[in-house]
Amino acid sequence: MAHSALPHIWKAPDFPPEVHPFILSLMERFELSFPVGAHIHKLGGYASSLRPSPGSGSESPTRPSASADDALYLIPSLLPEARPAQLTDHWPPHTCTYSRC
Repeated sequence: MAHSALPHIWKAPDFPPEVHPFILSLMERFELSFPVGAHIHKLGGYASSLRPSPGSGSESPTRPSASADDALYLIPSLLPEARPAQLTDHWPPHTCTYSRC
């Protein structure tokens, strides 16, 4: 999730913009979200899909256009249940070792 999406998710007056950093810090503290930051390069080509180019038509209230400087956060509860097909390229399926699974 891009930082620029916060005003579209946490809407005023219930969640005024000045409390967004506090909420985000609580989410990080309790490991509900994780800043991607310096690890963005590990996402490979998938990172570009997280940062749609302006005017590409992929903006929406829940996924606005994100700039290259916009902070990204991983929020596991927002991930789909299905495992992405590209994941096996970077992380092979689990295999049993030493008779343990």
